[in-house]
Amino acid sequence: MKSWIIKKRASSESFRFLSESGWMIFATFASGILMVGVHGFARAMPQSEYSVFFTLLQLVSLMSIPGLGLQSVFARRAAAAVNPELERQVAAALRGVTWMMLWGGLIAGLLLLVISKEVQAFFQMNSAWPLAPTWLAAMGAIWMPAALGALQGRQDFGWYGGSIFSNGLFRLIGVWIGVFLLVGGAAGAMAGVALGLGMAVLISIWRLRDWWRLEALKISALDWFKEAAPLTVGFGSILFMMSLDMMFAQSLLLGDLPSLHGAAGMIGRGMVTFTAPVVAVMFPKLVKSFATSESSSALRLGMLATLGLCGMVVICMALIPEVPIRIIYNADYLDAAKLIPWFGVGMAPLCIANPLISQILAVGDFKVCRYAIFCGFGYLFSLMLGAGWISEGSGLQGSMRILWIMIFWNWGYLALVYHALQSTTPKHNGPLSQ
Repeated sequence: MKSWIIKKRASSESFRFLSESGWMIFATFASGILMVGVHGFARAMPQSEYSVFFTLLQLVSLMSIPGLGLQSVFARRAAAAVNPELERQVAAALRGVTWMMLWGGLIAGLLLLVISKEVQAFFQMNSAWPLAPTWLAAMGAIWMPAALGALQGRQDFGWYGGSIFSNGLFRLIGVWIGVFLLVGGAAGAMAGVALGLGMAVLISIWRLRDWWRLEALKISALDWFKEAAPLTVGFGSILFMMSLDMMFAQSLLLGDLPSLHGAAGMIGRGMVTFTAPVVAVMFPKLVKSFATSESSSALRLGMLATLGLCGMVVICMALIPEVPIRIIYNADYLDAAKLIPWFGVGMAPLCIANPLISQILAVGDFKVCRYAIFCGFGYLFSLMLGAGWISEGSGLQGSMRILWIMIFWNWGYLALVYHALQSTTPKHNGPLSQ
């Protein structure tokens, strides 16, 4: 009888995990398709504006790294909120972060205004106007993870996925309006990106409205930031490693090459985005399992799903690299297909590392962060030291040189994460011990 109950529970857990992962993958995939559609409208821009748009998108991604840490903290704390007192603490922290982000964003906006000419020159922009909607998009990208983390921790994946889908839908609508009906160029396209992120934030806030009515509590901001710092480094390192190449491509490559690199890179980064929903479902389950001392098959299921999805996408990128280029772009971008298999090789280790990092951070062992910092700075300094060598490359050779550096550091990153997993020591941290 006991054996039957255990098997029934495992079967139910597997079904729920797969159904929630399936919905999250669908919502993320549908949102990704809509975001790919954005580039169909953006092609109406001159290529110089299009490459600036690509670069500003990656800049927003990099600026959202602090938000990823907050998402992980809120997901971890909300998943471990096994009593009303802990739930009120999470709600109070969410309110505090909202105000902090608002004031911090305003200060950052003023700083960006002061250095706008320098930023414009660095990214070879024709105008500084695109920086205004980029700042608005960054505000949404920084705050949205906190709300998504709360939904993730509560395992409210229906609304979590709906928020992600709305980001893609309203981004597509906004870019069409911005490019064709309003200011046009990179500024109009980035206004659409800001609209999508803003709507996703509003939907998340509405869903969490019950938390806004909870009794206000005093919390220790220091404790939250102590936890946010390693989680930011751990999860943010994935985003950093997958986004840095475009910054250097836009800065070092000339002519149409940045847009070709960006087109291929969008396909490669899409693979990481495609597998990320599995980790989003897996992480709070691991945290809750650790907090309640119950066994869970989430890591095994997550790794199997990630490896299957990643393997399928890498094979497609190797065998039919021209297909996504022909669907999304036109004949002018066909040369980008030569880079796509290499992006598959470079991004695959990040897909695999993501669930491993989730397992390590879920149990509160943060020593993996030292490896993430080492690889992140190593990647950055390698690109900086190789800037001259990269810019000397003719044709797509400069892009390939960036990719060789990326592949080396991303696979090294995966090896170090795996090493950290083998020596993981579970530690109770914060509310997880209560």
